[in-house]
Amino acid sequence: MEQDFFSVNERLNYDVYFNWKFVWVKAANAEMKSQSTAYKGTAAYKTLLTGKTKGVIDNVYRVNDTLMCYVSSANLAPLFYSKAAHEGKSYSAYEEITYSYPGNPTVKARLQDWRNKKFKSDTVLTSQKCFYDALSQFYFIRSLIPGNMAVTKSITIPILFTDESFDVKVAYKGTETVEIDKEKINTVKYSLSIDGEAFANKKESVFVWLSLDENRIPVMIESKLKVGSIKALLKKASGCRNPYEAFPDDSKIVK
Repeated sequence: MEQDFFSVNERLNYDVYFNWKFVWVKAANAEMKSQSTAYKGTAAYKTLLTGKTKGVIDNVYRVNDTLMCYVSSANLAPLFYSKAAHEGKSYSAYEEITYSYPGNPTVKARLQDWRNKKFKSDTVLTSQKCFYDALSQFYFIRSLIPGNMAVTKSITIPILFTDESFDVKVAYKGTETVEIDKEKINTVKYSLSIDGEAFANKKESVFVWLSLDENRIPVMIESKLKVGSIKALLKKASGCRNPYEAFPDDSKIVK
């Protein structure tokens, strides 16, 4: 996988909104940051995504999640993933995925998870295509070259959730201008179709808007869930690899 869009100095901050009964409420803050490191002797990028509820939502149902992944710096193949979730007053969950590559093109993924500190399951899945998880999937989506795809063309990849995998269709939806904090940003739009129980629409479960420049920054992410809709909007971006050509020259979002 070609890597010309990503810098380990990149820092991305988001405001997360939840829509319930047609009202958008600011629900959480999220931050994604990366660094160069090694994973079991393999040169790697480590990415950390943290999210924490705030305001009214935090008082009603507190969420404090940390997602972490390692991907090979040579080809962005996933090496390890974990998610630690703390929700409500007492619920906690931890899951991890360890990837191995015993033969070309065979990929194995070992999925383990715990609930409230009690071991729940240990599953090994095998695929002839590269697995991705909730975090490493963004490396894959950002690696796509919009000019190489036709509108509505889709690419199918297996994405892992807890103890199972789904074949997720990533479809190119064309270009679109979105507005955040009165700034008009040129983007390329993708949809993800996920056959998961949490999603209200399995055909187009998630929409992702990436900046229409060489950084391909996730600018906006939106999903309709069975209990409402959730949307993440880029608040700040810094340390990116390439010029911010998709943003206004006087942008306060990027620096």
